[in-house]
Amino acid sequence: MAQALLSSEFSASSNYGNLLLILFAGHDTTGHTMTWLLFELARHPELQKQLQDEVDGFYASLGGRDPEYKDLSRLSFMDRCITETLRLWPAVANGTFRQLQFSEAVKGPDGADVNLPRGTLVNIVNWPRHRNPALWGNSADVFDPNRHFEESEVTHVGCPMAAKNPQSERFSPFAHAPR
Repeated sequence: MAQALLSSEFSASSNYGNLLLILFAGHDTTGHTMTWLLFELARHPELQKQLQDEVDGFYASLGGRDPEYKDLSRLSFMDRCITETLRLWPAVANGTFRQLQFSEAVKGPDGADVNLPRGTLVNIVNWPRHRNPALWGNSADVFDPNRHFEESEVTHVGCPMAAKNPQSERFSPFAHAPR
């Protein structure tokens, strides 16, 4: 990290800001997600056992060698557990603010169109979308890693596109792109 900072083409203030982002934002969202995952697994021992069985089988398949990053792609139930945790307990529950690039019409409380001009600041709130029965079914408030997810929604580790931000129109645990 020190070498990267010393050879960086960015200003000192940009490097400092990026360093804070890596150290705190990445750490906080990971810790937040792991805490809620452990909470949900403690509440659902049958799912905890299913995940434990997958992990035990994973390590047995390694034949005593240390796992490599690409091996993690075989932990598909773990991917689904992480995804479901991010759905119920999004790391950025209050969403994110965006400035509209184009004018947009939305439905108001009475069903009438409300026109939002280009440049309007909007807030995309994750919490109510992630728990909306119209989007997720009657079990929207239930931790269920086996629920139907679109491929773009599932968090993947250890494979191509693993760093992709999981999202769809109904699911954006971090924030919608573009940033």
